[in-house]
Amino acid sequence: MKKVLIWDCDETLWAGTVVDGDEVFITPKTYSALRELHARGVVQSIASRNHLDDVRNKLSKFEISDVFLIPQADFQRPKSQMVQKIKEELGIARYEDIVFVDDQEFNRVEVERNCQGVLCISPDMVSDSIDQHFSKESYTDDDRRRVQRYRSEIERKKGATSYEGDYIGFLSSCGMEMEIFNPCGEEMVRFVDLVSRANRMSAIDGDMSAKSLWETYHRSPKSLLAINVKDNFGGYGTCGAAVLHTDTPGDCFVRALVISCRMQGKGIGSAFLGSIINQSIGNTVHGVWVETKYNQGMRNLYLWYKFDESRLGKKVHFSKKIEVLEDLPPWVGTSRRGE
Repeated sequence: MKKVLIWDCDETLWAGTVVDGDEVFITPKTYSALRELHARGVVQSIASRNHLDDVRNKLSKFEISDVFLIPQADFQRPKSQMVQKIKEELGIARYEDIVFVDDQEFNRVEVERNCQGVLCISPDMVSDSIDQHFSKESYTDDDRRRVQRYRSEIERKKGATSYEGDYIGFLSSCGMEMEIFNPCGEEMVRFVDLVSRANRMSAIDGDMSAKSLWETYHRSPKSLLAINVKDNFGGYGTCGAAVLHTDTPGDCFVRALVISCRMQGKGIGSAFLGSIINQSIGNTVHGVWVETKYNQGMRNLYLWYKFDESRLGKKVHFSKKIEVLEDLPPWVGTSRRGE
């Protein structure tokens, strides 16, 4: 699954060219595709050679402003810089998660060469791309709220700039709340999807395939933990997952610790791991980390809580006897469902 679809405007999103004075219009097929993607939770944006105000006016006229996040439009920047800006603003880790559609081959090649990994397609390939890259068997409410979560994150970033570098002060003002729970029903669908999508930034040991996770759920549902997070700007939905093994007396093995990329730098990973630690007083907590290009932050979580580490090849094992409660990030309120 790709995460983002970026549209050119003239002769792509709509028929006609704005600066030529054309009375541009969106075909019913394109409008239907926009709405269907939006309903699925696909994040969409714009990279266009136009005046940004003109683009926004057209989006408003066609009643699709709600579909697009951080549209980019000007006559100076190459399309690759617009795509890069969208990626950075959304906090997308990889270019491979982006599809870019443009009617001009020049623009597609320019983006391909400068944003390696972006899938660049022509407008006549949109339908096939939707079927191939933006479709799955079922959609959860969490999927459908994804665009709103990204929109809320953009507002958070705007708010953070007003604190002039006092990031902790900003976090403390956000009213961040983390709920820990054992997923069940439709929540398990999101749990499995999160582990699959976010595993590059995680700390995982062993098989975490969908089949394995569902088997664990049916065998030992209490060993699966998830978190929902919300703040003054809105909800993030389910954005963290852990798989624990506690069958060995005196030991708690964290077989998987997964934090969504949109939670990085907010203290949520620390709060989640710290909560697992604090429910293990008297026991030894174990974790494992295998380095990827993106997951150094997961190792830092264990080091922050002063775990002992030992390395075997590329795999690092962590362990710590838990004797006292750990202090969690004070700006994150934590609760346990049912307590």
